[in-house]
Amino acid sequence: MIIEGKIDSVRPPKLSSKNLRYFIFVKVNGKWKNIVRTKENKAIDVYEKILEQQREQSANVDRKVTYLTNQQIKDCEIAIDKLIHHYGKDEVDQRRLMIESVKMFINRTPSLKCPFVSECCEMFIDQRKEVVSDITLRDYKYILRRLTLIYGDQPINEIRTSDMKEYIENYDNSGRKATHIYLRSFFQFCVGKDNPYSENGVGWIQNNPICWTIPKVEYNEPTVLSYDEIIDVLLRCSSIANRMNGMKRNNKPYCRNRNELVAYYIFRLFSLMRSSEFQRLVDIGGSDISKNKFFDYERDRIILSTEIYRKKGSINRFGVGRQITPLNETFKEWMNWIIENKIPLNFPNGRYGELELREVCKDKKMDSSGRTIKGLNVLRHTAITYHLLNFKESILTSKIAGTSLGMIERHYLSKNIPTLDSEKLYSLTPTKAKELAIIN
Repeated sequence: MIIEGKIDSVRPPKLSSKNLRYFIFVKVNGKWKNIVRTKENKAIDVYEKILEQQREQSANVDRKVTYLTNQQIKDCEIAIDKLIHHYGKDEVDQRRLMIESVKMFINRTPSLKCPFVSECCEMFIDQRKEVVSDITLRDYKYILRRLTLIYGDQPINEIRTSDMKEYIENYDNSGRKATHIYLRSFFQFCVGKDNPYSENGVGWIQNNPICWTIPKVEYNEPTVLSYDEIIDVLLRCSSIANRMNGMKRNNKPYCRNRNELVAYYIFRLFSLMRSSEFQRLVDIGGSDISKNKFFDYERDRIILSTEIYRKKGSINRFGVGRQITPLNETFKEWMNWIIENKIPLNFPNGRYGELELREVCKDKKMDSSGRTIKGLNVLRHTAITYHLLNFKESILTSKIAGTSLGMIERHYLSKNIPTLDSEKLYSLTPTKAKELAIIN
């Protein structure tokens, strides 16, 4: 630590109770400045070096500007002597050999002070939990858990670009892109950006090893159920519910009977809600929709506040939260049926509440390409497609769905679903469902 200028005075390190940092106040050329350190021993070391410099200035000792301690200077002299002894006195070669030797040592020797990948992952998750949604945090945990399985016991500064390219290339198209994005964010944290664990903003690595362009992903159209497939799924609700009887989620029961499971599927098909939004709607507001605070029947709407929409406190392109309004007539008839029959809104068993749907439809071919249906968010994809076909208003559909108009036009306008199917779905009232033996 070298202070440029005349040191008039220096005060011992003092711990700040506010931010838990050690402050060393130094008066240089008549002006006070402060030096901050996070650890006591480092603060004391800086203080002693400043005192030594002050004493040397008072004694008019000639001093060269260097950040090296006396011991470090002695070590450099020993290293140079060894180079001279072995290679001769050529000054240029000495410098080159010394620098190259250090580089080789860094590349081949694990750093004793650099944290391991597993430790970095833990610190990163701890920092991100305050700034991202629960869903995003879950995705970070999943991706970093897989990274830790392979690289967890390695120092973070040993991870190379070639390692990450090979690692990411093992994923499929969609997984490759997501892993690239999330790991790039993680390594940027390790570089020092928004890293409260790094010292003075200096990270554990100099450069982000994920330094190439995000790979292009082959687009797969969202899977959408035909009307006949929707009816087929609804008719199988009895057998699905029987398997879940007695099971619980967060001390709350899963769908216990056919009517409860039908209510879940119908609600998702007409509300256009994401699985995560439905979860928060029920968890926060309760399964009794006659008492759920997010239902405003007088104003013909369901309010998805910031408690539900994306993450707590978020602001989206439509303002704070969003609204599902107006409620179409078929949807209102179903909600009346749910309230009159005192049917609680619960989840099917499985991730996002849709694994059972995936199981029911796993052998069904969805289109000419022969792609098998995937349950994850198929209800939302189906709901958006049918709403767009039925009402023919992209802006209305995008607002109710809580997604961009561009997303609607890119992914849902070209669906090979006949308009007649949408007309049938929006004519599927509780009365019609009884005729089809879907409900009691």
